[in-house]
Amino acid sequence: MSDYKPIHSQRHAELEVAILHGLRLRTAWLTDAGQTRVEPLTPLNLNTCEQAEYLLALDCQGYHVQIRLDRIRAFHPL
Repeated sequence: MSDYKPIHSQRHAELEVAILHGLRLRTAWLTDAGQTRVEPLTPLNLNTCEQAEYLLALDCQGYHVQIRLDRIRAFHPL
């Protein structure tokens, strides 16, 4: 069983809008190691895997990043 906690629907919708408009987001999230990372990301898609939702994004170096939605602490358009 997954420990995933769904995010609020408004935040989910904000991510969808950012994806549709190609907006870059300053994003803060917890890594698997429990460390906080803050980076500008370009969100590409939202997907579901093993009963959890994920954000697929590009970092500023062009690498793909996948972040579980309930680990995102904040995001703001740049």
